[in-house]
Amino acid sequence: MPQWLKGILGRGGIGRRVAAVEGGLYSIPGDKDGYRVIKVLQTAPGQVHVRLYANRFTDRPRTLEIGSLMLGRIDDPRGFGMGHLPFSDRTFRSWNPVLVVRTDVSSEELEGLAEWRSAKGGLV
Repeated sequence: MPQWLKGILGRGGIGRRVAAVEGGLYSIPGDKDGYRVIKVLQTAPGQVHVRLYANRFTDRPRTLEIGSLMLGRIDDPRGFGMGHLPFSDRTFRSWNPVLVVRTDVSSEELEGLAEWRSAKGGLV
């Protein structure tokens, strides 16, 4: 598991009760310092499927330019994101996510979720 993901998951505990809104862009604490942005792709009982963007912010973003969000590439020195990550609702809440803005979810963004379903994937 990548170190940045361990850092996010290793925060432990349950954060305040935050409803995961499909299409919501949330700021979450980053792995070392600063903040990252996730997008909720879909929810189901006990599940929150997200997209993690590569962008990093020094301060918790209060607004976002949606067109500037990127997934990046694994060999990009600025970092990379993930198109689909399946989490439990408990894990999602443990990050203390803050909703920044709500957007639509495209069919392209749901491709990773469809692959996860067909592979009968689990949750983190």
